[in-house]
Amino acid sequence: MRTSELRGLERHIILNKLKNITPFEQKQNDMLLLSDQTIDNANMGKVKSDYVYRKVRSEGLSKNDRHSDDIIDLYLMQQANHNYIRQVGSPLHVEMYSEEQ
Repeated sequence: MRTSELRGLERHIILNKLKNITPFEQKQNDMLLLSDQTIDNANMGKVKSDYVYRKVRSEGLSKNDRHSDDIIDLYLMQQANHNYIRQVGSPLHVEMYSEEQ
């Protein structure tokens, strides 16, 4: 199934919704809004492909990243939260604990 991209205001609205729910749930919600006649005509209307929903959610979640590289992002998180994230190493391992434990 080929669907159009999400652009502009529609993309922004979906992006905000996907902060709290999964792409699968968003697609289900959009499909529930379709009328029976629309479904019978095989016209999915504003329902997008799974890929589009996943991509929009990924973009929304990455806005909070400190760096595009995940390992560097972990090191930056360690510097900001040194009382909780104790060590980040290679091969990838993260030690997290607080002094109260």
